Amino acid sequence: MATVYVVRDTNGGAHRALKLMNPGGTAEEVERRFRREFRTLSKLQHPNITQVHDWATWEGRPYFVMDLVEGEDLRSLVERWQADPATDRFELTRSILVQVARALEYVHFRGLIHRDVTPSNIMVRADGSVKLMDFGVVKEPGTTELTADRKSTRLNSSHQIISYAVFCLKKK
Repeated sequence: MATVYVVRDTNGGAHRALKLMNPGGTAEEVERRFRREFRTLSKLQHPNITQVHDWATWEGRPYFVMDLVEGEDLRSLVERWQADPATDRFELTRSILVQVARALEYVHFRGLIHRDVTPSNIMVRADGSVKLMDFGVVKEPGTTELTADRKSTRLNSSHQIISYAVFCLKKK
């Protein structure tokens, strides 16, 4: 759907990530999802969610600029952790899950559902901080979509949305 490039911001010199929609394919649907991702991320300000800065088109292809998150995705980290002692793995996992749960709580209380929380969409920085990324298939309140069996699904309020992780954190 898109390719991410490392770019330098000409205004301040900071390195950023530029997500450029790939050419071809079902461009209208992909572009709609791409715009929705930018619109959603531009409304979210949370330490565990990627921040976006700008939107434009290049040669007819939309792109947006976001924070460059340097680190490793959770999928790669889990593979490396296999040799670590169980107590170390537990502490690392707990820290990451708490941060992801906080990000999801923030998202859900705004009536949104991420719908693509996978290890490859969770970046862990060298300092242990976590960023939830890729909101390309986010579900917004009041939107209607067709499921695979062509039935309509509708999201009406944030009260209908709660992740199991957030529920568990609140029980503590």
